[in-house]
Amino acid sequence: MYFARKLKPNWDITGLLPGIFLYVVCIMVWIQAGIQIAIRIVGYGLAVYAIFTVYIFVRTRSHDSFVRMLHMCSLALFVIILPVTYLFESGELPVVSRLLGFIQMMLLAWVCFPDPGSCHGSDPYHNELKFPAYLMV
Repeated sequence: MYFARKLKPNWDITGLLPGIFLYVVCIMVWIQAGIQIAIRIVGYGLAVYAIFTVYIFVRTRSHDSFVRMLHMCSLALFVIILPVTYLFESGELPVVSRLLGFIQMMLLAWVCFPDPGSCHGSDPYHNELKFPAYLMV
C-alpha cells in the first residue's frame, strides 16, 4: 500500500544568498562610489547569474530552464545598458532599452505564471506563483 508522506518544510536560504550578496555589494558601492557604478555592478552580477542559467539549460535542455535563461540574460542586458540618467530625469528610454524592457516583462510573466496543465496532479486553480529568487529579496 502506498502512503503519502509529508515533506519537511525547507527553510534553506542558499538559493537566495547570491541575490542577498549582490544587493549588499550594491549598497556598499552606492555609498562609496555612487549610484551609476552600483547599478552597473548589479548588471554585471546579474550577467554572472545569467551564465549559471545558461549552464543549467545546457545540462537539462528543459523548456522552463530555457525561458528562465532568456529571462535572466535579458534582465542583465537591460540593467547593463540602462542609461542611469533616465532614473533621475524625465525622458524616453532608447529603443533598445524599451525593447529589452518589453521582452523582460513578457518573460517574467511566463516565468511567474506557468502553464496550469503542468501542475502534476495538484489543483490547477490553486497553483502557487513561482517567483524567481531575486524578486524575493
